[in-house]
Amino acid sequence: MKNIMTLGAVKVLGVASIAVVLSACSGAPEKSAWGEKTASPWATGGSIKSGRDAYEESQMADQPAAGTEGLVSDQLAYDPYAPAPVEEMPVEQPVVEEPVAAEEVGIEQEIMNMPANYYTVQLMASVDIDRVYKFAENNQLSVRYVVPTVRDGVTWHVLLLDVYPDLSSAKRARDQMSGLLNTQPWVRTLGSVQKLMR
Repeated sequence: MKNIMTLGAVKVLGVASIAVVLSACSGAPEKSAWGEKTASPWATGGSIKSGRDAYEESQMADQPAAGTEGLVSDQLAYDPYAPAPVEEMPVEQPVVEEPVAAEEVGIEQEIMNMPANYYTVQLMASVDIDRVYKFAENNQLSVRYVVPTVRDGVTWHVLLLDVYPDLSSAKRARDQMSGLLNTQPWVRTLGSVQKLMR
């Protein structure tokens, strides 16, 4: 009988202990120093909120703050673990110079560097460079030696056949071209052309 009473007392004490624990968990939450509801020591996270408080907070989270409609919050878009944005430096494009025809620059310098006592055969000359090129095209001639010369303040474009180291070579070339062209080619010293090019 004594054992039954002891067993009954243990059961009563156990039930009472459970009741105390349950009342502590379900009782009114304590206020913290900041006035917020605090969690029960047995809760697993956050403060304990009533069903109504949780509903109101969820509704307010879905609505933008006054005056910020249509704006994205910087705080929401900010990710502290995202890598810093890399600012792309503009790539400088290389400066592309307009191509200059080799005949216009290189040939002039080439002729100026040749000995003045060499000879050449002049096929035609005109103030209209297009006319010179058309003449060369119609007669299937090279335009390698088209050079600008200045005479009485006017620029003339001269079409030369080639450059020769002696007079006899220049005369042979002139005689071959005479029967093929409707103009009269003529032999001249390279020095006379160089003077008009300066």
